[in-house]
Amino acid sequence: MPHVPIRTCVACKAKRSKLELLRIGKTKAGEVKVGESEGRGVYLCPSSECIEKAIRKRVIVYPLRLGNSSVDWKRLESELMKALSENSNKERT
Repeated sequence: MPHVPIRTCVACKAKRSKLELLRIGKTKAGEVKVGESEGRGVYLCPSSECIEKAIRKRVIVYPLRLGNSSVDWKRLESELMKALSENSNKERT
C-alpha cells in the first residue's frame, strides 16, 4: 500500500490526505496561486466554511510568509470557490 501524505487545513486544523485538500502556494516571485505550484504552500479543506474562514481571518499570511505584501483577497477567494466547484464536479463523475 503506497504512502499517502497527510496535511493539515490551516482554517479548521483537520488532518486529511493531501489529495483531498486545496493547495494555496506562493511562487518565488511572491504571487499567491491556487493549485499546484512550486514554493511555500498551505492547504484548505474543500468547503466554503474553511475558505471563508481563511479569507476572513487571513490565516495564510504567516505560513506563506507574505509579510506586508499585498494580496488580492477577492481574487483569491474567487479562485478558491472556482476550485471548490471544480473539485465537487470531479467527485460527482
